[in-house]
Amino acid sequence: TGLTATAFKGSAALTDTQQPRSTCGMLLGYVASLAYASWMACDREMEVGGRSVMGSSPKKSSRSMVARRGQQVLTQNTFTPGDVLSIAMDSMDPGQEQIRASGGVSGCVNNEALQLNTAGSSGDIVVWAGHARNSNGIAVTDKLVLRMATANAPPPPSPPPPPPPPS
Repeated sequence: TGLTATAFKGSAALTDTQQPRSTCGMLLGYVASLAYASWMACDREMEVGGRSVMGSSPKKSSRSMVARRGQQVLTQNTFTPGDVLSIAMDSMDPGQEQIRASGGVSGCVNNEALQLNTAGSSGDIVVWAGHARNSNGIAVTDKLVLRMATANAPPPPSPPPPPPPPS
């Protein structure tokens, strides 16, 4: 005659006020714990040794972050407000990745380079990424700090002219 709600309860120990756990709900929870790194919400913690992601604590990545202005790599990790920067990891990997930026400018993207327009930057920018392949858990890169260039101070005023010679 088909399944009824009482068939899911299984045990007489459950009271009438308790809700039965659905097999589907438990399965969805399990699948979510094994989901792709790029499915992770951008505001969720992503730190080495931090909160469990995909069933394990994030580990330290051997990869690093690279910032470019056009095709030029920022060798001094310094930007000028108004620069458009492309942020990526140093090598390609066939897995999933999420790149984040916080500080003077914020952003978050999955599986592509992060493009940052620094025109409204309020200071230094910190970039990092998490990546995973298969079900090996995620690895998190070291954070790269991009320093906002400070404007050169104006030159000091010229000294006053010398007094006229005594007459």
